Amino acid sequence: MSFSVHPGEVIGFLGPNGAGKSTLLKIMAGLLEANAGRVAVFGKSVAENPRIASMNIGLMLENNPLPQKLRVGEYLRFRARMKGIASAEIHRHVEKIMRYCDLYYKARHRPIASLSKGFRQRVGVAEALLGTPSVVILDEPTIGLDPHQILLFRQLIETFRGRYTFIISSHILSEIEVLCDRVLILHQGRLIADGDVTHLRKEFISHITLTLKLQCDASQITAFEKKYPQWKYRLLRTDVSRHSHTLAIDFPDQVEEKRAVWEAVFAYDAWKILETEEKKPTLEDIFLVATRRYWDSESLKL
Repeated sequence: MSFSVHPGEVIGFLGPNGAGKSTLLKIMAGLLEANAGRVAVFGKSVAENPRIASMNIGLMLENNPLPQKLRVGEYLRFRARMKGIASAEIHRHVEKIMRYCDLYYKARHRPIASLSKGFRQRVGVAEALLGTPSVVILDEPTIGLDPHQILLFRQLIETFRGRYTFIISSHILSEIEVLCDRVLILHQGRLIADGDVTHLRKEFISHITLTLKLQCDASQITAFEKKYPQWKYRLLRTDVSRHSHTLAIDFPDQVEEKRAVWEAVFAYDAWKILETEEKKPTLEDIFLVATRRYWDSESLKL
C-alpha cells in the first residue's frame, strides 16, 4: 500500500469493518508501530521522529474519549500545554480554536459530561486542531450524530478547508462523497481504490442510469429493448392496477449516448412517460463494486 496526501486536501478513508482503517490512522499518528512500511511527514519518518507526529498531526479517535468532569475550556488548555504550546500563547490560541468550532459562547464553561454528542465531537475536533497541525486525522467523527449535527460538522470542515489537510475515516459514505476531494478504499489491509469520485466512477461503474415510470403494456417495453439492444435494462416495478412499469436503463457515461437515450425514449410513441430520473453511481455504489471485485479476484487465487 502506498499513497501520498497533499497540503490542503480532504481525504476520505473507506473500508469494511476490519479493513485496517483505524490501525492505519493510528500508525500515521505515531500511536502504533508498524510491522513494515514507512509513514513520513515532510519526508521525515514518524517512527524515527515521534516529535514529528506530535507537532504536525492532530488526531481525534473513534468514539472521542474525553474526561467527563473537566470543563471544555480547561480541558483544551490542558491539552494545549501537553502539545507544547507556549504558556503565554495558550489562552489566545485555545480561545481562537473554540471560536472556530463554535464552542466559545455555547460550551467553554460547561462540563464535558453535560454536552450533547454533537458538541463532544466539536471538542474532539478542537483538540485535534490545537497547535495548528499540518494534518488532522478524524476517525469516525460523525458516528452517533443526528442529521442536524452531521450538517454542522460538515460546515465545520468547510470552514477549515484549505487551511488544514484532513484525513477522515467514516462509514457514512454520503458524508465522504460530499466532504472529500479524494477517496481511498481499503480492504483487508490493502489499498484497492484511490481517486476522486469522478475518477472512481470511470474505473468501477462507467454508466448512468435513467429510471422511467411508464404507462404501457409490458410487450411495448420488450419491443423497445429489442429496438435498442446496446443498452442494459432492468424492470424494477410493475403496478398492474395502474397499468404502469418502472424501467431502469443503464448506458455509458458519454454525452453522445446520453443524447441518444433521451431522444429514443421520448420518440417512442407506444408508452406514456409519467416520471423520469437520471442518476450517476453514488460512492456507495462504487464502494460495493470495488470491494466485490476485490473479493472475486482473491477467490480466483484460492
